Amino acid sequence: MERIRPARQRYDDRQRCARQRAGAGCSAKTLTVSAATNPTVAGAAHSVTVTALDAYGNVASGYTGRVHFTSSDTHAVLPVDYTFTAGDGGSHKFTGALTLKTAGAKSVTVTDRSHSSITGSRL
Repeated sequence: MERIRPARQRYDDRQRCARQRAGAGCSAKTLTVSAATNPTVAGAAHSVTVTALDAYGNVASGYTGRVHFTSSDTHAVLPVDYTFTAGDGGSHKFTGALTLKTAGAKSVTVTDRSHSSITGSRL
């Protein structure tokens, strides 16, 4: 069970993370997935951006994890696994790399290969 810290300490932690922009920053806690168009059209190639965020919603600029894509569309064409680099600054755009093949609402999930708790989805 995680110990709840006083509000002042949580604020200090958030400020510490914000000050670490020149270094690795705070570690990633989640991934966000955003598509260039919403909703996506079945059969059309789309771009998707994956961004690593810390516990406070800031971009985890030092994130260098390897991510894997999955989808509820079993026929989807997905980006290959990708390892973030320092030059990505915590965010990477996969241009034209996602094609959902089946009409209707489908999800795309991105998960860190080494830390499965670091994940994010888009419907």
